[in-house]
Amino acid sequence: MASHEDRIIAELVAHPAWAALVERFHVEREKSFVKTARQLMAGTFDPDRETLGELRGFWRGGLWFLDEVERAAKRMDRDVFSQREGEQ
Repeated sequence: MASHEDRIIAELVAHPAWAALVERFHVEREKSFVKTARQLMAGTFDPDRETLGELRGFWRGGLWFLDEVERAAKRMDRDVFSQREGEQ
């Protein structure tokens, strides 16, 4: 039986706002990459390693979160399917 958290994740992923959030994240990430690259090439942005690490970590963390929610939803789908198969 699915846990309360599993049901919340399933509802989240099924909601139209989830797809909008994922799309918006990827658009903003790409815009950030392009802006950073332009500033680096123009010489208007000269970050130290820590600043670059923070930017990289921010976007990687966002990707991890989105991927983790998707993985959890797939695990739940798999578990529900397995339970249904076991009941038959």
